Order: sequence, then structure tokens, then C-alpha cells
Amino acid sequence: ASASASATASGSGGTTSPHAGGVVGYNGGRVENCSATGNATAANASTYTANTSYSYAGGVFGYVNTGTVRNCEARGGVAASAVNGTAYTGGVIGYLLSYYNPTVTGNTHTTGQPSGIGWDERSGGPSNNI
Repeated sequence: ASASASATASGSGGTTSPHAGGVVGYNGGRVENCSATGNATAANASTYTANTSYSYAGGVFGYVNTGTVRNCEARGGVAASAVNGTAYTGGVIGYLLSYYNPTVTGNTHTTGQPSGIGWDERSGGPSNNI
């Protein structure tokens, strides 16, 4: 499958967490053989002061919770912002949760910047280990 569109996600209330990806904003399943050429932008304008307002943007996936990512490519731009919180951006995946053991395999990559995974819980930080 291939996608050639731009994805934008935004939020402004309480603990809202927008997820934007060139193919999928929030992944909890199996996605294989995909390609994205559009831009992914996640913006969180919440002024909630408890630092629990996040934004996730990735060239292919904004946030990966569980499942399998295999042979996916991103060729677009990525941007995320959060007024009172943290913004995660990755060329392929904005945020990779490790609790449910997601799998990222095959030739999954990006041709743009930033590269890799914005925050990879498997390594405890940004990662190019895809």
C-alpha cells in the first residue's frame, strides 16, 4: 500500500495527545509494504500545566503501541509541537512503546530528516535501530 497525502493532527484540551503519521497516526496492528510521501504534522496547543500534553509525528507512524511494522518507507517531512508538554518526531515512527512488544522489521526506513524513531522505549531515547 502507498499513501501520498499530508496528515495533520491537533489538540487543545486537557491531556489531548494528537498522533500524525504519513500512513497511520496510531498503530496497534500489522502494517506491511507501505510508503508515504506526504508530510506528517502533530500540534498540541493545550495550556494544561501538568506537562501531560504530548504530540507524536512520524513519517509513517505517529505512535506504535503494538503489532508489526514491516517494509515501510517515508519520504515526507515531519513536525510536532506541544505548548506544555513533549513533542516526539521521527522519520519513521514518532514514538515506539515497548510494553506490548511491537516489532519493526524488514526494510523500514526514511529518506528524509529526522531519521529513525523519535523516542524508542526499547532503548530509552531516540533511535536509528529499526
